[in-house]
Amino acid sequence: MLLCYYTHAKMYAFFYKVIYDSVTLYTKPCTNLTLKFIQNREYVQQKYYSLSASSKKRDTGQVSMLNDGNYGYYVDIQVGTPPQSFLSILDTGSNLFWIPSIECGNNCNNGNYFDKSASSSFVNLNINRSITYGAGFVYGNLSTETVALGDFTISNQKFLNVLYEDDTIQNTMYGVYSGLVGLAMNDYPVWCSVCIPTLFQSLYSSLRARTFSIWLNSTSYITQIQQIPYGGHLVLGGYDSSHFEGIIHIF
Repeated sequence: MLLCYYTHAKMYAFFYKVIYDSVTLYTKPCTNLTLKFIQNREYVQQKYYSLSASSKKRDTGQVSMLNDGNYGYYVDIQVGTPPQSFLSILDTGSNLFWIPSIECGNNCNNGNYFDKSASSSFVNLNINRSITYGAGFVYGNLSTETVALGDFTISNQKFLNVLYEDDTIQNTMYGVYSGLVGLAMNDYPVWCSVCIPTLFQSLYSSLRARTFSIWLNSTSYITQIQQIPYGGHLVLGGYDSSHFEGIIHIF
């Protein structure tokens, strides 16, 4: 399932999914994509999809997701030394990785909170930043930590240690979920408000290809929130051919 967005900002989100995920079997390109994007097709294919044989890595990684009533999809992520666990929203429309700090107190509404004093690998960069979404925003300190996603571990990953969530974000988390994993590109400042390497970009040197794909295991419509433990999976560095038929096209 893929939505075709029409506002200027959300058109980028659609473009990310077509190219960055590299799985386009369920999509049709928006008719109002700019000529500039079409002309840069070969550049995008070379940079994000086709790697030379000498630069290819062997590794791909599969990360299970939780489906919360078709409302959101979440991944378990480990942060710190020793690791602290967070069930975070997976988002292909933004680039920043953030988790709520234990210092957030009543300004946040999450399932778990990050305790920097309990981690030997935490570094506060002493840079305050905020990020605003289509609805809602968060504010916190840029920091670095050891982060584990699936079978991959990243040292010195930059992230936002959040000290404030507005009401919209608090309602989205509703005391169960903790943070957000942004997977969108941040190559150009106009596309991101906090331009730091994403978790996915930090894995480039470990992956077979600079691609990721997502299989969403949906459920029938329900009136109450229902968590499905196996709600699909995120494949880092490739795709799972068991979930589609045909060939992959890059637009």
